Amino acid sequence: MNMELDKAIFEMTINDDSPLILSNQPQLSSIERNSCSLIGRFLNPSHQRMSNWILDMPRIWRIYSRVRGVALSQERFQFFYKSNDDLLEILKTGVWTQDEWCVIMDRWVEKPPEEYLMILPIWIRLRNIPVNYYTEETIKKIAGCVGQVVKVELDLEKSQAQDYVRVQVNLDVRNPLRNSKSVQVPSGEVVSVTFDYERIRKRCFFCQRLTHDKADCPYVNKKIRIFILNTYRGWFLRRN
Repeated sequence: MNMELDKAIFEMTINDDSPLILSNQPQLSSIERNSCSLIGRFLNPSHQRMSNWILDMPRIWRIYSRVRGVALSQERFQFFYKSNDDLLEILKTGVWTQDEWCVIMDRWVEKPPEEYLMILPIWIRLRNIPVNYYTEETIKKIAGCVGQVVKVELDLEKSQAQDYVRVQVNLDVRNPLRNSKSVQVPSGEVVSVTFDYERIRKRCFFCQRLTHDKADCPYVNKKIRIFILNTYRGWFLRRN
């Protein structure tokens, strides 16, 4: 009887999955320290090296003793800064990469929204804008096909030596990159406006997403499965 009771108590102990409740005591919380930090994640963690990122970035940023990094997982990390100005300077630079794959970073927030670390601020270059519609509003409409427009670098009162207009957009990394957009002007003419992405190095050349390469593309596999299914269906119908 005692052995059965001991066994029952032991099983209750190891199977106890009730949550450990933390109090709001100051010594248990890191909120104050987190207030001057960035949270980030690798977009293609299987092809990116966390240890290199954590150790190399203070040197690359040239702030050495003013920042320290912590690997939170294979995919996520956190950098703590001694200066808010250093933190803002890193974010202002735009896209950072590790092993040529994109890294997404944002300022730490206590209660992150659903799209947290899904939005990548990037600069794009628009070319071949219709000459009679070379306005900021037209450019915003076209760039809006890539992501939410943040800023347009355009001054119609100054000379422009480049054959493109730079626009900063917030890209949802769950979506593919666009290489161009067909634009039809009121006369009926269709013009292809092209997009170049600054500081973007690697992407999947099948689906144009930043989260994997072509060898790991789930959309390639899906297309192959659909092709095989359609081929088999056609063969089955001909047989019957």
